[in-house]
Amino acid sequence: MTTLPINLPSAPIATPEAVALLESQEDVLQTAVSTTLRQRLFHNHGRLMTPRRLPTASQEIVQDYLYYLRHADLPHLTNTVNNLANQGLGHLSALAVTDTLSATSYTLLQEANLLTPEITPHLDEYRRHFLHKYMQAREHITITSREYFYQNVGAALGKQVGQERDLRHELEEQRSQLTQERALLNSLLDSIPDLIFYKDINSVYLGCNDAFAKFAGRAETDLIGKTDFDLFPHDVATFFREQDVEMMTQQQARQNEEWVDYPDGRRVLLDTLKTPFYDADNNLLGLIGISRDITASYESQAELLRLGYVIEQSLDGTAVANLDGIVEFVNPAWAAMHGYTPDELISQHLSIFHTPEQLAQEVAPVNQQAISSGQPQRAEIGHVRKDGSTFPTLMTIGLLKGSDGSPIGLVASVQDISEQKAATAALRENQARLAQANQVIESSPA
Repeated sequence: MTTLPINLPSAPIATPEAVALLESQEDVLQTAVSTTLRQRLFHNHGRLMTPRRLPTASQEIVQDYLYYLRHADLPHLTNTVNNLANQGLGHLSALAVTDTLSATSYTLLQEANLLTPEITPHLDEYRRHFLHKYMQAREHITITSREYFYQNVGAALGKQVGQERDLRHELEEQRSQLTQERALLNSLLDSIPDLIFYKDINSVYLGCNDAFAKFAGRAETDLIGKTDFDLFPHDVATFFREQDVEMMTQQQARQNEEWVDYPDGRRVLLDTLKTPFYDADNNLLGLIGISRDITASYESQAELLRLGYVIEQSLDGTAVANLDGIVEFVNPAWAAMHGYTPDELISQHLSIFHTPEQLAQEVAPVNQQAISSGQPQRAEIGHVRKDGSTFPTLMTIGLLKGSDGSPIGLVASVQDISEQKAATAALRENQARLAQANQVIESSPA
């Protein structure tokens, strides 16, 4: 697997005074990291890192950061990063978290007059190690298997060339074996839906799979020997060539996202990984590229962002709590309705919104019905504001389920119906007065 060159430290990378200062400000660092993760809640990779997970993840990140500064323990850092990647930490969140740790640490050290030119590169080294280990965790399985596969092919070809003079009598057998291996390789590559291609050091195509040939709108035989400028519009080809040159100059794997157009007019977002490949003597031969269509994932994330915006802007109050009744999310309308800010309510128990009588007689039965039936429940439920005043609401309560279908929490939508209640009461009072007046009129002598 191609990795970034990392010089492993053999001693702590920051002064004891600086580390001690940062350890004493662990809560400040955790708060900064948690805020960063929450702001990028919908930017995570794969399944979302839930709000319930953020405090633990923030604590884990900061504790590992401080441990690394004191001990320079890369294996410990690797385990932590692998855990975070498995829990859904996205690459945008990883970048933001490391930026937050660096910026917050600089501020704290500067305020304590401990930020020196000698400390700055050591603190920056953690960010570099963290992001390096994160990219390894994300790409380890895919890159390892692909590079291992091509290394075997290269080794087979190199062995054949090296033994050609001394083993001419076995040439036909070797050629037959090579043909079978190539057929197997082509069959394997063509069965993969990702776009796969490989080029020499001059960015001339050496081959590709069926998926890439369909993308280019040509047969594989028509692609071999050509460059991007022979196949794509000039601006697209220029972008591809720039990525190739930078990757082969640095001889490091490079990943980027790009919008491309298929010959049939489809426009898709590709996540492309390019990595160098070498011969048996470690001479650079060219690059291998793998592109994956992530349009559906991108659109899903965009839809989640739009949904989040709608909820944030809704005039109806919306809240999410886990099955223990701990609040995990409220929108501004819910918080304002109860006289709080949203931050004041996170991690509070839902009993903060009700009197004991309301909880026992109104809330608990409806919540239980929503959990047991799995169906949304709608009912009039009393609420209490921060100042102690109560008000009537019309609530809809639904059950949240995890990916396996098991219950994980409750979501509620609420409308303050104080004005409707007052209007109804006034109408009834007027109707009663009218009926009383009619009785008086009817009982009066003509």
